[in-house]
Amino acid sequence: MTTLSPPAPTDAPELLRSRADDVDKTRSVTRSSARRTISFERWLRYLAMGGLTLLIFLVPWEDQIWQPGEARLSRFAGFGAAVLCGPALFFHGRRHKFLDVHYLALLYGFAVALSTRWSPAEDATAHAFTTFQVIVMMWLIWEFVDTKRKVQLAMFAWICGAFVNVVAVSYQFLVIKEPTDGLFDRYTGGEFADPNDVASIIAVTIPMVWYLANTLKNPLIRLGLLAYIPPAIFGTVITGSRGGFFILAVSLIVLPLTIGALRVPLRVVIVALIGVGAVLAPGLLPEEQLSRALNEEEVILRGPNTDPTSGRGELFSEALNGFAKNWQKGVGADASENYLLENTRFTAGFGAHNTPANIALQTGLLGLVPFTLMIVAIGWRTLKGALFQRRIAIGLFLATFAMMMPAHIEATKRLWILFGLILCVATHAAVDGRKQRN
Repeated sequence: MTTLSPPAPTDAPELLRSRADDVDKTRSVTRSSARRTISFERWLRYLAMGGLTLLIFLVPWEDQIWQPGEARLSRFAGFGAAVLCGPALFFHGRRHKFLDVHYLALLYGFAVALSTRWSPAEDATAHAFTTFQVIVMMWLIWEFVDTKRKVQLAMFAWICGAFVNVVAVSYQFLVIKEPTDGLFDRYTGGEFADPNDVASIIAVTIPMVWYLANTLKNPLIRLGLLAYIPPAIFGTVITGSRGGFFILAVSLIVLPLTIGALRVPLRVVIVALIGVGAVLAPGLLPEEQLSRALNEEEVILRGPNTDPTSGRGELFSEALNGFAKNWQKGVGADASENYLLENTRFTAGFGAHNTPANIALQTGLLGLVPFTLMIVAIGWRTLKGALFQRRIAIGLFLATFAMMMPAHIEATKRLWILFGLILCVATHAAVDGRKQRN
């Protein structure tokens, strides 16, 4: 008969302690590895964000120091941003899925590329390449500017760049007192800066200023941001740009548009400031530039006949005529200036001075349909989200849409940066970066 011997005595507490140590070692290794992976990804994304922030800062004011024949600063900044974004995408992939906006933008890019086959313009291929560049830039902004703090940082970078324009035109008007354009007394700051571009950038920045002034916590920064608005109005007017004045009026809509989301005391202050500004502005703003911005006739490089839009009406009408004749595929990429030069009385090459009309003339329905649907998709995105966030996105969208009306800017970095920022406000502005890390 076999008897079962009792198990050898063991030190139970010691055994439990050794097992706990093993578990802790395993956890510590796992956590350390996970922490290193997350830290590496965040480090790469911070580098990408830094490159994009620099690009967003440079684009608004680069024309102040640009000289004909030289490359703009944003070309180098854009290349650097792409290089910095590459490792984050290569090692960790995309964090966000493509939106309908991105697919429509790519369709538009392919339409522009296809239209180079029948375009007579020498720079048609370069125009198509630039179009794809700005589309990718818009996507990179949406991919990496993906939290509320990053949206605030990107907007602050744009505001700083726009403020350089305000300082430049104000210094030229108040100190130098010599206009860039002596014929019409227009001030631009830089010798080769375009008054319409300078004015539109200054004006379209107001919704961003208003957003940061109501979302940042530091009262001094908020006050400094609000102080941008009066000089911005002044700077827009002294450029003498009608288009800039129109964009300014649309940009200021964001103030009453968001007033319902503000506290009652702040509402009273805003209404009072708007009233005081409306009364004092006509007396404080330069009369000559203000009268031109409001509607003064002039001739732009053509015959004695003109119209209140400085000939833009003729350009726009002829662009529509060209679209009617070539509605399927247009006259080709970057060929609108040549077409309008041949079919109008202008003695220099001008585009349609209207972004949708210029796209219609160059690519016909082939490019106009995806571009229009993309604009509709961006507008639809602004209708979602919290009340204040939604109103800011709508205000910035309206200001950007207004910026496309008096100018053909379909291949410019500033337009596609604004598209990217609108999407970021609409989709990412409510995201807490600290929660996202987890």
